[in-house]
Amino acid sequence: MIPAVLRRPHAAPQQFQALTGLSPAEFEALVRRTAPLYRLSEVQRLGQRSRRRAPGAGRKFEHPFAERLAVQLILRHARPTQKLLSRITGFTESTLSRDARRLAPVLPPLPGAEGARPPLRSARELLGLLTPLPEVS
Repeated sequence: MIPAVLRRPHAAPQQFQALTGLSPAEFEALVRRTAPLYRLSEVQRLGQRSRRRAPGAGRKFEHPFAERLAVQLILRHARPTQKLLSRITGFTESTLSRDARRLAPVLPPLPGAEGARPPLRSARELLGLLTPLPEVS
């Protein structure tokens, strides 16, 4: 159910950049740069306390790292509510919250963190950015 613009950013680069704040090429570079950092931060997080199961023995992620990262960038850049983004992308609200916490250490700082943040986008505006591409099964 993830929108095609997030699965294939190069197919609609303007929409992807409007949603995430990054061009598809910048996003690919960010994925390459942050994936190893994310794995390291997860190893550190999982090693903080004693465990019943070995790291990696739990449930596997439903969405690949790049999709999870793109959705977090949308939350940070376009600023929809989690409820709206959940309905648009098929991610649950709890997954969005969990990914926000887990990906925060590897994401670049929020633009405008010192001052004013960009305004929240309306549902109509976000849906308009997501609809130009047909869904991919």
